[in-house]
Amino acid sequence: MLHIFRLLWIGLFAAAIYEIVTTYPDLPQQIAVHFDASGQPDSVGEKNVFYAFFVGLLVFLNILFFSISLLIRKIPLSMISVPWKSYWCANEDSTKLMYRKLGEILAMAGVLVSGSSYLINLTVMRCSTSPAPCPTGDFIRANLVWIILGCTFIFLILSFLFLKPKSQN
Repeated sequence: MLHIFRLLWIGLFAAAIYEIVTTYPDLPQQIAVHFDASGQPDSVGEKNVFYAFFVGLLVFLNILFFSISLLIRKIPLSMISVPWKSYWCANEDSTKLMYRKLGEILAMAGVLVSGSSYLINLTVMRCSTSPAPCPTGDFIRANLVWIILGCTFIFLILSFLFLKPKSQN
């Protein structure tokens, strides 16, 4: 399962970077950088400043999650806080399983960050290049907040399901 999440994560990260690289030259110097509750742009900014911060944050978070997922086994057990820690640290096999599940959760977080970044870039690009900013009926613009909240909710549920120990019947 970890490999599936990592492949999805790498794919979404590559898609987000590709989308940024290909759309950046076509954007005007002033782009929509903030949106009101109805999804209409209410603030504009310099594309250079926005994308320097946006790409920096995207790369930083992905490197952070990936580094932690690779190095998590080096973190002392006393510094790791998980539900049912006595179960997960009872023996070597359950500790290995706990580390694998924590890696899966970090990979899911990477998928969420990369997927959200892809959608944010797509929304900024569409709202900054179309003649009428954010045309009505644009699925991503109209539903971006719900998509991100839905992904976050699914992420949290899966995290708790993955960390739940097996029934001891």
